Amino acid sequence: ALVAAKSLVEVQEVQPLALASCVGRALAVAASELGSRPFSAGSADGSEKLLVRLTTLLRNVVCCASYAAAAPGAHRPHGRPPAPEAVACEVAVRSFVLSSGLASVVHSLVTRALPLGEAELLEYADDPEAWVWEEAASREGASLRRCAERCVSSLAEQAAARAAVQAAVHAAANEAAAAGLASCEAVLRLDGCYAALAMVHGPAEADSLCAVVSALQTHCSAAPPDSAHLLRRRAASLLGHSLSAPELVRTSAHEQASIEGWYTLLGMLLQDPHPGVSLTAAIAIRRLIEASDAVPRTPPLDESCAPAAPPLRRLARVTLVPVLRLALSAREVQSRWRLIALAARLISRASPPRAAEAADEDDSACADRAAAVAGWLRAAWSASDGQQLLQEAVLDCAAAALHAIS
Repeated sequence: ALVAAKSLVEVQEVQPLALASCVGRALAVAASELGSRPFSAGSADGSEKLLVRLTTLLRNVVCCASYAAAAPGAHRPHGRPPAPEAVACEVAVRSFVLSSGLASVVHSLVTRALPLGEAELLEYADDPEAWVWEEAASREGASLRRCAERCVSSLAEQAAARAAVQAAVHAAANEAAAAGLASCEAVLRLDGCYAALAMVHGPAEADSLCAVVSALQTHCSAAPPDSAHLLRRRAASLLGHSLSAPELVRTSAHEQASIEGWYTLLGMLLQDPHPGVSLTAAIAIRRLIEASDAVPRTPPLDESCAPAAPPLRRLARVTLVPVLRLALSAREVQSRWRLIALAARLISRASPPRAAEAADEDDSACADRAAAVAGWLRAAWSASDGQQLLQEAVLDCAAAALHAIS
């Protein structure tokens, strides 16, 4: 079965019309397997690998442009009628999307693939630092959860499927919330639902995202103390995912205030006592900075919006010292290196651009931050134990600090 699924994925990617005779059956089999086949994340029995291939196949088929081009009313630049194979595939996909099959698949992905498994939870509890970095670097080809995340997100981007996907995710979330948070399993189920909610509501849907964040905060407070950190970790991940979207828009003053408050919340999560939460928040901040480097932020988040410091610069100022502390407390070399690299970027971000020297921060706060950086540089150099990778990262921080005050 695994070889057959892998072959179908490869054929569909190279020659999508070759599947004209079996698209409907392939979607039905994928839906059935995703809803019923038992698996254990990271298991050696091949079940997770099979489900990864079937999830990939389902996503590629439903989102295939070659099939969509054969839909009635679709734009055809050359005016030629679509090939019979393309029409057959489009009819099969449309039938699947309009039936209960799509909702069933989404429900299976949200409730079975997205929550952490028992073995993963034990691994996370044993070494949160290593687990968080491994999870951040995981790829969809090897992780059913990553594959399911992309599948749900891609399906929600399809105009014909969007409403059904959102409805299925909300139904799963409502079921999980109604079941309560008495057990760790219930918390994990709700955690998976929030992962899906972040993916099916795009940045243009600011009102929906605000409602999701608000509900997640409520559930973080209501969850049992020994498992609430799982939802706080989800909150950090969700905020990083949402805030890193450059097309984030606000449709009302209330939503604008709520979204700017997310930066404050992200800064608070960075100082969470649980290492899994604080590291996830650090990764979210790194993602946000990388996204803003690649694509300018939508006003009023742009760096040029003087005289008040924009939220991203305020976030850099608030989170710099906690990131410095986190870098010193990290156990693994790669973890410390990544956090020191993040600190260097925060140092640069915390300083206003030369064109905005009309201070948006009082001198005492700036002096305190500079003193904290200077003290940290000495401690970090001593803690590097002669390791070149860490020493170079510390020197990068020193260079960023000198540039900021020059």
